[in-house]
Amino acid sequence: MTFVGAFKSFWKNYFNFSGRASRREFWFVVLWNVIIGAVLGFGLGLSFVGMMASAVSYGDGFSASTVFVSLFGGLLAIYSLAALIPSLSLSVRRYHDTGLSGWWFVGLYVVNLVIEWTTSGLVWSVIGLLVSIVMLIITLLPTNHFLKQAEE
Repeated sequence: MTFVGAFKSFWKNYFNFSGRASRREFWFVVLWNVIIGAVLGFGLGLSFVGMMASAVSYGDGFSASTVFVSLFGGLLAIYSLAALIPSLSLSVRRYHDTGLSGWWFVGLYVVNLVIEWTTSGLVWSVIGLLVSIVMLIITLLPTNHFLKQAEE
């Protein structure tokens, strides 16, 4: 799958939680999302700095930078929300490709959310980090890794 093809497939399979996604497809989409997030985040950061500088210089809070902060912030929020469901479906398909049920992804994802939202402290932070590392490792596994091991 090509870099552009992976991104097209990402949006085409918006609600597709069945089937498989190769490592290449998964990581190409991750790279797309990092690039888009970095560009929008960089624009937001520059606009925010400009807005703060103009507020200090002119004493008011409104300037052209305020418009750009709203624009870049809005675009970043819209893209993040729009990409949420296809990102979840892509991850489930990636887990399927390694031979795991999509419920493994759902379970690990929910555990991470619960730890992040409801707990604090070093121990819970380490547990959350370990769960994230396990999720990362699973996405790095080759196709049917677990099925191949079961057959041996």
